[in-house]
Formats: sequence, C-alpha cells, structure tokens
Amino acid sequence: MSNRMTNGAHQLGRQALHTDDTIINEGSKQILSYPDILTLAQTCEILQIGQSTARNLFRTGQLPGIKIGGLWRIPKAHLLSFIAGGGQQ
Repeated sequence: MSNRMTNGAHQLGRQALHTDDTIINEGSKQILSYPDILTLAQTCEILQIGQSTARNLFRTGQLPGIKIGGLWRIPKAHLLSFIAGGGQQ
C-alpha cells in the first residue's frame, strides 16, 4: 500500500470518531487526488478491500462499475456516492 493511502486511511480512521459528513469530507481530500475513472486496483486501495470483494460488488450492482476490454473501471463520482451511502447503492 502506498504511503499516500496509508496516511489517508489513518486520517479516515481518526475522522471516524466524528460525523458521517466529516468522514466523507476528509476522505474526499485523499480520493480527489485519484483520476476520474478508477481501476479495480485503485478502487480496492481506496476501500481497503480485496479484488474478489470488489469484483463481487461490481457483479451484483452494489458498486456501479463498467467493464472496458474485460477490465473493471469505476467513475470516481460513483465510488464517492457508494462511500457516502455507507456502502449501499
């Protein structure tokens, strides 16, 4: 895991003691440094989940991803909505 995400994860962990809005606002500062269209690996890094879990979220429609040339991609805006909804779409 990169230092950027390790620091971001710690920052999110501290913010978890506050309101949900604060979590999203503070976490968004880290997420905004990513490109607008995320890879599977970037999505896993942000959510701190494994690739099989992410693929399952995509396949079940819980996390709206798209396949391009056999590779999963997710618009960053969809990921932010997923996080804001507490993992529910």
